[in-house]
Amino acid sequence: MNALTFYIILFSVYATCILLMFLYLRYKGFFKSGIILLIIMFLIGVGLFIKRRSCFRFFRNTYTQISISTSCNCKTTASALALKKDNYTHFHRPLAIKTSQNRYIKNNALLEKFIQKKYLVPIEENNGFYIQKLHNSSKHLTPLAYKRLLELGNLFRTKLNEPTEKKSYFVISSVTRTQSQQEEIIKSNPKTATRGLSTHSFGVSFDIRCTKAKRTCDPSINALKQALNQMQKEGKILLCPESSCIHVTVVK
Repeated sequence: MNALTFYIILFSVYATCILLMFLYLRYKGFFKSGIILLIIMFLIGVGLFIKRRSCFRFFRNTYTQISISTSCNCKTTASALALKKDNYTHFHRPLAIKTSQNRYIKNNALLEKFIQKKYLVPIEENNGFYIQKLHNSSKHLTPLAYKRLLELGNLFRTKLNEPTEKKSYFVISSVTRTQSQQEEIIKSNPKTATRGLSTHSFGVSFDIRCTKAKRTCDPSINALKQALNQMQKEGKILLCPESSCIHVTVVK
């Protein structure tokens, strides 16, 4: 179940309950009590609306995934997945520029501008994946990149054949970065961080740090590998397996 469907069902049920209680009290002659109850329920409804994302995460984590945790037991690295690497300089970077129409996110001002113009959209955890607390990156992607991330999450889940592993998920550790955020990462990881233009600064890339599985790693690792391979072969994404994560760039 996606977030929009959950919100519609939640507030439809809530509104129906309020209406039925009000009509019942009015029918019984407790009109004033009905008005007070209506006000109280309205205020509770406002609170639920404000906390709607937390409610959705609670529902999803309880009923659709194993307990959310960023302490992954299955690392997704170059050695663990053995994926085909697309050359970063020749493919990732030029295609990121093309796909984003060269919208380079140099600073926070441009980040905010692109968000307002909806060149970048907010992203949230969904079926098959979780976004950890981000450092030096923003929870936004281009609409196309977000669409592919959702597709990858769903595809990952379909590749999980064992019933006990159906609630496994993969963890996103980095998304969109400004130039200054990229520079901070270079300072922290001078040997491994990308120098020059990073595809993260075009809003079309995300990093997968690990998977979280209930029992053994093999089912979730194999499912993720199959899903990534399939989307790579379809020309939708480019892959750059690294020592600490799998870097994904959306190109179509």
